[in-house]
Amino acid sequence: MTESEGYSIRLKDLKEGHHRFRFELDDRFFEKHENSIFSKGNIACRIELDKHHSLVTMQFHMDGHIRVACDRCVADIALPVANTYPLIVKYREDISADDRLSMENEGILLISQDTAALDLQPYLRDFALLMVPARMVYDCRAKAPYPCDEAVLQQIGFFEEEGQIEETTKDSVWNALKDIRWEESDN
Repeated sequence: MTESEGYSIRLKDLKEGHHRFRFELDDRFFEKHENSIFSKGNIACRIELDKHHSLVTMQFHMDGHIRVACDRCVADIALPVANTYPLIVKYREDISADDRLSMENEGILLISQDTAALDLQPYLRDFALLMVPARMVYDCRAKAPYPCDEAVLQQIGFFEEEGQIEETTKDSVWNALKDIRWEESDN
């Protein structure tokens, strides 16, 4: 594995036991990755690492924000994200491609005992992408200054009263399908 710009841990230099590391993922980190859901953000990553003779266990505690377009109003917002991800690294000699693939599917990374440093950049990127919610919104009303585009929200009727929303649902064209009567055939 190649070391990349300060996002690696020199496993060879670590003694057995508990270790802590901290990495900052900023705009420069995210801009390097093309075709991503986002390219700006600031995420602090605290890693708890336990090194043993035959394996290394890591917990990635990630907390920060990413810059995305709000799914409600399309304004650029700083969406808060936080989560914890595990990574298990096992030392093994004579690693076949099949072994590597099957272990990675189980969330275990296989490396040789000679590996000097572990490049964390791909895992940091993947974990950051896993934190992106399916719906990119949050309770932004509590934040000052209010980041949402009020004009867009009013245009789409986001702040309508529930009664009005229910009323439009009752008159929906989909409800007309309930009135269709199907003829039964003798076949």
